[in-house]
Amino acid sequence: VNKPLRGGKGSTWEGGLRVCTLAWWPGSIPKGSTSDEVMTVMDLLPTFASLSGGKVPGDRIIDGKDISPLLMGKEGAKSPHEAFYYFSQNHLKAVRCGDWKLHKQGKKTLLHNLREDIGESKNVAKENPEVVARLEKMMTDFNAEMKDPTKVRKAAWVEKAEFLVEVK
Repeated sequence: VNKPLRGGKGSTWEGGLRVCTLAWWPGSIPKGSTSDEVMTVMDLLPTFASLSGGKVPGDRIIDGKDISPLLMGKEGAKSPHEAFYYFSQNHLKAVRCGDWKLHKQGKKTLLHNLREDIGESKNVAKENPEVVARLEKMMTDFNAEMKDPTKVRKAAWVEKAEFLVEVK
C-alpha cells in the first residue's frame, strides 16, 4: 500500500504510478539529494545520451526528455515535462500539469491539487472550472496527436539482431 497515495499498481492514481528511484554517481549526484519532480523511464535515453555527450535520434519522435539537471541536483531544476498523461488499457484517463491532475471516469470529472491533496481524496473540479477546461483541452489535443498517423511512435525492431558481447 502506497499510503498516503491513492490506488495501487496498474491504476492511474498516484499510488499506481509513483515509484521511488535511486540514482548513485559519486561526485556527480549530490549525496542525500531528492526531487519531487515528474520523471519517467522514457527520460533515460535522452538523459544518458546527454550525459555521455551523445544525441538522441532526430529521425523519430522521442517522448523522453533530458532530466540530468534533476539527477545532478541542480538548484531550481524543474521537470522538462509540461504535462504527464496517464493511460489505462490504451485509453487516456488522466493528465497532470504542475500541481493539478484531472481524472476522467466516464462522465465524471475529478480534479485534484496534488500539492494540497497528494492522496487525491478531494475533488475540487467545481471550484476550479478554468483549470478543468485547460486540462480537458490538453487531453483532447494529446489524444488527437496520438491518433495522427504522422506522429505514431513505431515500435523498435532490429533486423538480424546479434549479441555484441558473449554471455557466459
